[in-house]
Amino acid sequence: MGKLRLFLLAIIGVLSSNPAFSETASSTASVQIHLPMQVNQLQELNFGKVFVPNSGSHLVVVRRNGQYNANTQGTIGSFQQNARFRIFGTPNAVVNYTVISTNSTIPGVDFDRLLIPASQTIGSNGRRAVNVGGRIFVHSNAVPGVYTSGELSYTFMAEYE
Repeated sequence: MGKLRLFLLAIIGVLSSNPAFSETASSTASVQIHLPMQVNQLQELNFGKVFVPNSGSHLVVVRRNGQYNANTQGTIGSFQQNARFRIFGTPNAVVNYTVISTNSTIPGVDFDRLLIPASQTIGSNGRRAVNVGGRIFVHSNAVPGVYTSGELSYTFMAEYE
């Protein structure tokens, strides 16, 4: 009886230590489907009228709300305005914004910063307004003129989160 018991225990041990040769598993997957995004410009960014400093530089900052920043110098009147864009896309989706580039081809003027929100949520109607501001430096060697033909340019990207 003892040998039979040992034999049965050995068989049970061998059978229980063999792994399965196949196994099945099921799972689920997820996806977010978005409408194509469209960005339309409604209003251009305008830094207003700025005079050339005798020396040094004037800092001109137009905030996203269209007002001059408190540190703005050398402006004449209130001719500035923020840029405005309308985003069309998937309702309630989050959109992230990234500045790609700022550029100035005006001698003596540096366009070094674009002021945009980091992200926003598109409204339930599929639309979202985006206000954009910026910052330039007008140096004492700036060439006077009216610049409205793309001498100041910028690019930003809007993408779904």
